[in-house]
Amino acid sequence: MADTTIDTTTDTTIPRLVRSGGVEWARTVLRADAVLCAGSGALLVVAASPLARLADGEPVAVLRGVGVFLLLFAADLVLLSRVRPERLGAAVGVAGAGSVAWIAATAGVVAAGWLDPGGAAVAAVSALVVAGFAWQEITAALDIRRARRLVARVGG
Repeated sequence: MADTTIDTTTDTTIPRLVRSGGVEWARTVLRADAVLCAGSGALLVVAASPLARLADGEPVAVLRGVGVFLLLFAADLVLLSRVRPERLGAAVGVAGAGSVAWIAATAGVVAAGWLDPGGAAVAAVSALVVAGFAWQEITAALDIRRARRLVARVGG
């Protein structure tokens, strides 16, 4: 029977895969999420008054508050994208959990009827975009976790 163990002193495929594929993809997803949050946040802060008029009189302070939150969250995502590779799986998992919480909060606001139909539609579309990021973040976290377990199992 053939030996199926991997000699990690000569075969660097798995550690290289963990470093280049999973880690870089996770960083890219976090940075893309940060860009979207920063753009949305800046728009809400700068254009809260006109957006409030378009949204059938939503309170300007609420729109600005959400914008400030998104700007702070974007900064947090940038920081998470810069953590050491050993901690990146947890960092991207935290970001994914935050995205899921945002989706749940959005669903609650829409279900409570706090938005007019146009605002509810915008919120629903934004929740779908956030769901895409949540999927990518959680998948990246799980992929990094699986790869690290495999590396540990084969002695890398």
